[in-house]
Amino acid sequence: MPLLFMLLTLLTSLGLKAQDILDVGRNYRPTLIALTASHILYPAVVFAMMKAFGLDGSIEQGVILSQIMPAGVTAVAWAGLARGHIGTVVSMITISTAIAPAAVPLTLILYYGESIGFDTAEIAFGLAVYVLVPCALGMLFGHLVPQRGERAKSVTSLVSKALLLIIVLLNAASVAGPAMRGGGQIGRAAMLMGVLIVGGYAINWGVLYVLKLQRPLEIAYTFSSSVRNYTAALVLAHLYLPPDAAVPIMAAVLLQHPAALLANVLFSLRFRNRRMQPSIAER
Repeated sequence: MPLLFMLLTLLTSLGLKAQDILDVGRNYRPTLIALTASHILYPAVVFAMMKAFGLDGSIEQGVILSQIMPAGVTAVAWAGLARGHIGTVVSMITISTAIAPAAVPLTLILYYGESIGFDTAEIAFGLAVYVLVPCALGMLFGHLVPQRGERAKSVTSLVSKALLLIIVLLNAASVAGPAMRGGGQIGRAAMLMGVLIVGGYAINWGVLYVLKLQRPLEIAYTFSSSVRNYTAALVLAHLYLPPDAAVPIMAAVLLQHPAALLANVLFSLRFRNRRMQPSIAER
């Protein structure tokens, strides 16, 4: 499964470009604020919620790991659907992925110390090998061998979706037993995941709202701060944590897209009476 995930990450990174990071550097203030909200402020909220729900150790590990992952590539699709600034989303995903091997272990140490049994060195190594390296190779390959035409893009998209489905099915099979035995713990974990995912959108958007950004940027930063790489969390849980830890992450995989759809609807209502500015909305 780790090799499948590395291939998936490589394929989904083909469209990422280093130039996007340079472009967003000209508007660095909201980028820094969005990264701070996603990687520092939001994990503090997760920490507080964990204290209230009182889950078992391995279930708690899965919840925590899922909510401190870097940005997920599907943020591009959701931001595009809501007419967000795609270049900003791509740059945020790239930056979030690049800092993840350091940011995730530091977050664990800052908020949780050694109390929940994470081996932060293993998590950092896993993020570097299974997320950062394939992402960098995908960017390099995409730069050296540009995709030609819609057919190539369609093939890449189809293979990526197939790999994602295989990874999810393999994890579903591995957590079926723990999920059946989990009882009320699993129900509380799933409910908590829903609250955290929706709450993540609310927190990230609330922080960005005070900046009075234009619609495309507000949407881009919100989705790129809130959509997380739960597939990476599944792989890391499979490698380094007990089987039960993957159960809440599977719940997050199932809940992420309904939450993104809800955010899309709310953005449509918020901006329905405002005119778009297409000059910065798309790239």
